[in-house]
Amino acid sequence: MQEALHALGKSRAGYVSAMSKACSQIDALLVDHANLAKVKSVQATLDKAWSNFQENAPRYRSLLDEDSIEIHEVDTQYVTQETRKLQYDPKIEEYTVAAATHFNEQVSQDFDNFGMVSPTRSLRSASNRASSRLSEASARLRDTRTAAAKAALAAKQTEQKRSIEIEVKRLEMACDKRYWSKYDALITIPDAEI
Repeated sequence: MQEALHALGKSRAGYVSAMSKACSQIDALLVDHANLAKVKSVQATLDKAWSNFQENAPRYRSLLDEDSIEIHEVDTQYVTQETRKLQYDPKIEEYTVAAATHFNEQVSQDFDNFGMVSPTRSLRSASNRASSRLSEASARLRDTRTAAAKAALAAKQTEQKRSIEIEVKRLEMACDKRYWSKYDALITIPDAEI
């Protein structure tokens, strides 16, 4: 068991080191849009190290005594690495979008310089048309859903109103019945008295 703990601990340390190294490289590369391919390559390394670390942590933890201090250290280290990974993923995504936008603008500028229609402009206007159609469809869907919800609400309110009216009629009939039964009792003269 100690050998397995030692081997898993060594692997864990290696994965943490690989993640730290990848994060440092990514930080250095994010300053220039030209580094997009390198950033994606280092991101793949980071993802692989994180995946290995995730697989290693529960196995390592399962070999530890539940009351040990090491369990707390393992849990803390896991949260720290997870937090770091969760911080780098959106950072890389934001960089990727910025780099792609930068390169699209460069291509558009190059086409403008040659007096040609930019494919990115064509794509933009097609994208704008598609986006407009999507917005219109979304608005129609929202309106349809709203109308359906209003109809359902109206039907429910009508049903509730009808239930109330039925209950009122039932109560009126019960009251009438009690009134007439008391009235009949007052009016009815026993045969012996006649």
